[in-house]
Order: sequence, then structure tokens, then C-alpha cells
Amino acid sequence: MHGVVIKQGNLMFSKGCLRLVALCGCVMLAGCATSRSEIKLHSPEVVAPTTTATSAQRVVVIGKITDERVFEDSPTEPSTPSLGFGGADKATGDVKARAVGRKRNTYGKALGDVLLQQGDTVESVIRKNLAAAFQQAGYQVKDAADAGSSALVVDVHIKKFWAWFDPGFWAITLNDNIVTDLVVNGAPAPVVISTHVEDKRQVATEDAWIQIVDKGLDAYRAEVASRMQGSDGAKLAAATPSAPSAPAPVKAAPTPVADPTPATVPSEQPVAPATVTPDATSAAADAPAAQATAPTTLASSADTSTAQEVATQIGCGSVQANGDSTFVAPCGTYSVMIGCNGGECRPMHTVNVKKDE
Repeated sequence: MHGVVIKQGNLMFSKGCLRLVALCGCVMLAGCATSRSEIKLHSPEVVAPTTTATSAQRVVVIGKITDERVFEDSPTEPSTPSLGFGGADKATGDVKARAVGRKRNTYGKALGDVLLQQGDTVESVIRKNLAAAFQQAGYQVKDAADAGSSALVVDVHIKKFWAWFDPGFWAITLNDNIVTDLVVNGAPAPVVISTHVEDKRQVATEDAWIQIVDKGLDAYRAEVASRMQGSDGAKLAAATPSAPSAPAPVKAAPTPVADPTPATVPSEQPVAPATVTPDATSAAADAPAAQATAPTTLASSADTSTAQEVATQIGCGSVQANGDSTFVAPCGTYSVMIGCNGGECRPMHTVNVKKDE
């Protein structure tokens, strides 16, 4: 006996079959767990530098790292950090510092939390992975006491570090977002690093959470290394002053001796004053106006859409075209410059925008 048979359209199910489907849904979500899980991430792999550029001689110090993530209660998007067991208000500082994800059921309802193992925090994980990324880019990572006065000092602001999944009928999609601002001494603006990865899974086990966070960190290290080896690294190296060298001695200039014969100008050859014709004056006055009214080529609608997706991922507002391949997106007290090339867009750096602009 398989219980009562339920017929719907041309399909027939038994109650036993429906129980099996429900059980499979629970297994897919690792037993419908509502408890807190603690995961141990893999140590970042240090890749040998692939460049012999000037950055290989630079020394970097990873300074203060600040976790600036904002937790919400019952957010509308699973990508927004949240906590169970009474919410973020009742969570300790240690729990918030170690929280990296939230479990959900097949309908998307939030369940238990995913935390890093005891002794690890999001800040410590970012520090380890940044050190590996800088080494891959050819930098020497040292403590402040051993670095010297010409070293790059990088302070880090963690804007996003979160894993979540979107439920599906046959599979779930695990996601991971990481966004940080790297503030370097001597640089005019922070370097914004933003990554997003995803993976299809049948089961959201603890191993699956480990793998999606590890995958996100792999992408984060690769992006940091690429930016530090590229134009951003060159700008930072140029912006940071080296240790001042000792000034060369300056000899006193000899005292000039007066010429006893005074210079004279014959009165019959007066010097005529310089004159400017009206046509030249008019042309000079018209030049700035012509330059100010020069047309600016705006970016394509495809780039605008892609740039907006990048801005949304890093928590910024609507983008505005800043030329043929760049956009500016407001992010609260500052804005982020987003560059597009070949159909791909990524955040470049933050910019200061006046209130009346």
C-alpha cells in the first residue's frame, strides 16, 4: 500500500511520493537546518608574481581593517546580511564579526546562520587574502615597524562580504559578494575592489558554503593582484612619496659689480607700445566659449545597463554618464567612478562630489 492516490490533470501522486518530495527538499537544504553552522575556510594560496615591474620593489603595509557591513532584520533581498536567533540587535559583536551567510528553505525563508569558525573573523580573512594578493602582484608585505617610510600603507573598509542562495526547482544558486575600499596613503581616492561569484548546487551543505566563500575569495585575490599590477598600482606607486634625500649644498651667488658706464637708449628711437587688433581680441574671447560648448559623446545604453548592475552590486544609486566609457554612481557621502570596456564594467575609484552638482 502506498497510501491515498492524488490525481491532478494527467499526473498521479501518492501521499508517500509527496512525503518523499518534501524529504528531498529538506535534504537539498542540508536537513532544513535552523541551527548555526561554523565553517573553516581554506588558507589562501600565494601565487608567485608574474611581473617584474617597478611594483616588485615596493613594500606594502596592511593597516587598519574595518568591517562596515550593515545587518538588517527581515531584508527583502537575501544578499543583505541578516541574522537569526533574535536578529542582529540581540547578536554579539563576535557573531556579527564571524557571520558570512544565512541558510534558507526551498521557499526562500531565512533559517539559521553561517559563521566562520571560532578565532576567525571577516576582518582577519580579508587581511590574509590581501597579503596573498599583494605578494602575487609583486609587493613585499611587511609590518609597519619593518616597512620604512616609503612603504604603501593600505587601510581597508569592508563594505560587503556575504554569501546566500537563490532557491530553484531542480537546483539552488549559491552566491558570494565581496566589496572593499582600499585607502592608500598619498593616493587621491580609494581603490574599490568588487567581486561576485555564483555556483549551482543540489545541496546546501556546510561544504557548499565553504566552497562558495572560498571561490569568492579566489576572485577577490585575483582582482586585487590585477589592479595592483595594472594602472592602479602604477598610480599608487607614483602618488606615495619616497623617503626624502639630503639636499645638495647651495653656493652663494657672487655679488654683481656695477658697470660704471650707464646704459642709454637713443631718444630718436622710441619703443612703440604693443597693440592688439579687435579681430584678435574677439577670437581670443570666443575660444573658451567654443571649448565649453564642445559636444560630449555619451556611453551606449548597453554600457549604461551594465554599469548600473555594477553600481547596484556595490550598494550605490543610479549611474550618470561621465563620457563615452565612464559613469558616476552616488554612494552616500561619496560617489564611485565606473569604467566600461568591451562590454564589461567595473568600479575604478571613489570621487568627491559637491552637493550642488
